[in-house]
Amino acid sequence: MKDVVKYMKGKDFVKKILEGERDFSSIKLEDSFNLSGFKGFEDLQRYLKKADLRHYPIILNYAELIYIKASGLYLPYVNGRKINLERANLPRANLREANLERANLPRANLREANFWGANFLGANLEKANLERANLPRANLREANLERANLYRANLRGADLQEANLREANLREANLQEAILRGANFWGSKH
Repeated sequence: MKDVVKYMKGKDFVKKILEGERDFSSIKLEDSFNLSGFKGFEDLQRYLKKADLRHYPIILNYAELIYIKASGLYLPYVNGRKINLERANLPRANLREANLERANLPRANLREANFWGANFLGANLEKANLERANLPRANLREANLERANLYRANLRGADLQEANLREANLREANLQEAILRGANFWGSKH
């Protein structure tokens, strides 16, 4: 991972986004920041829903947001290459078409999150909870999903080539039209 250059308090992070700042590359956010419990969270959500994130996305490349809590966060199109979201708690988050290439998400709670068309190329999702997550057309090529919970996840049309799904829970997961060439399903539950 690239050197982290700037420590940031959660309240400053929210303030800067609301002021229009977009590039938060290489920040280290205070550990365990409860974004969804923060008093400015609703203002942030309204702001992000009105913003043109497709053309002016939030950039979190190489950032560290360890143990962040952000239930229902609206952040589609985010650029988070090599972001560290270890044990992040992001249930029901909307990260549609996010770029999370080589992201670190072990043990993250991503239950019912929307990752439609997201890029997880080479990402680490070991033991992540992706129960009922929406991942159609997601790029999970070479991703590590060992022991991940993908119960009832929607993986329709996802690219899982060379992905590690050892001992993953794939019960009732939708794998229609998914690309599975070279994926490792050893010990996975179907």
